[in-house]
Amino acid sequence: MPSISGRLIVCAALAPLALLTGCGAEEVQLPDLVGLPLDEAHRALEELGFQEFEDQDAFEDRVIVRDANWVVLEVTPGAGEPVAVDQVIAFSVGKLDEQRAIDELPAESPVAQQFAAEQAAERDRLAAEEAEALQEQSELLTGYVNDLDPLVRLGNRVFAEVGAMAAGVQAEEYGLGQVDVVLAAAGSTDTLVDELRSTEPPAGSRRAGTHEELVASAERLTDAARTLLSAEAGERASSLERYGQVVAEARSSWNSALTAMYAGTGIAAPLLP
Repeated sequence: MPSISGRLIVCAALAPLALLTGCGAEEVQLPDLVGLPLDEAHRALEELGFQEFEDQDAFEDRVIVRDANWVVLEVTPGAGEPVAVDQVIAFSVGKLDEQRAIDELPAESPVAQQFAAEQAAERDRLAAEEAEALQEQSELLTGYVNDLDPLVRLGNRVFAEVGAMAAGVQAEEYGLGQVDVVLAAAGSTDTLVDELRSTEPPAGSRRAGTHEELVASAERLTDAARTLLSAEAGERASSLERYGQVVAEARSSWNSALTAMYAGTGIAAPLLP
């Protein structure tokens, strides 16, 4: 039978990295495996002679199907401890693509750094898509406003014409022809409404609500003009007062809609005085 010293020499020759107790199972100092993908951690230990692993999700009771999708968060026994190669090594792991798992890793971990790089790349991609969408929206809106601008300026003239007509009613300039004058002014506002309704903003310009406000303002101007149909005899003063209220509402709404409509286009909104 070989001497004790002879057995130690044989064991040492078989396992130069091992710490030996007699000639039993090899004891290997565990490397630091935290932050490695689980499949790489398994391979590293298999190369040292380990064969039995116990893998467990650190967050939920999920089945670990593909080791490459998981990252090592904790190992038991821990790094640096001498462990017999026939001992079961327990891994606590998390999904590679989950922030909660990455938060458990050292910042210098390759997995953590890769995750951070992928997150940064995704943020850059989303920012580029958003910038492109904003550019497309701006181009759509600017084109729409350029097309609408002549009609808006015509609308401003209609407001001025209705105002001049109201001043004439107040000064009693029209005599028996006053109703015809008022109806003609109301007809101009009706035409403005129809023209505005035919110029709906393009999809994606985000101006549908503003366009409707502009149309409603023109309709309110029509209401103001028609208020003066009753501006005769004893009703003249009250009709003119009501006209003043309604036309002020129409003007305010018109300017508000134009301010919103032209915003971000680089084109100055032609507001009513």
